[in-house]
Amino acid sequence: QTLRTRIAAPQIVGLMLGKAAEANERGIQLTVDPQTSVSASPDRVHSLTTILGNLIDNAFDAVAETPAPRRVQVGIVETEDELRMTVSDNGPGMPPALLPQMFRNGFTTKRGSLVQHSGLGLSLVQRTVAGIGGSITVSEEAPGTTFLIALPRSTSASEPRTVTT
Repeated sequence: QTLRTRIAAPQIVGLMLGKAAEANERGIQLTVDPQTSVSASPDRVHSLTTILGNLIDNAFDAVAETPAPRRVQVGIVETEDELRMTVSDNGPGMPPALLPQMFRNGFTTKRGSLVQHSGLGLSLVQRTVAGIGGSITVSEEAPGTTFLIALPRSTSASEPRTVTT
């Protein structure tokens, strides 16, 4: 199956194709969970791309100094009630003592050449998820980290849409 058969939303396909190209350049295996299923216009597509893009960037950075094979897996499942995203990596994981701080604005564990992002990604993810009533679960399974995001489906259009006349 191709990406487009599992993800019908053009914005998400575009994001994933860009991340796949970046993964290839960085020697990272980016896979999409076979259970992934997203409609052509999922609720909150802008929020979804913000969350997904930041989590994938963090996962790429997490595995950057890990010996090959470096892996990141993404899954998105849209149901009648919610949209669930998972982003998993086989990096070194987050030290348990740092978990409570990970969503703080400016928090980063990156050093040296890995400081491409300024510790804003997870803070932005947390604010975006909280703002739409979703939840974030972080699980540490050595090696690696998995982020599970659950977003409730909206009962009305929750994001501004561009209308062309």
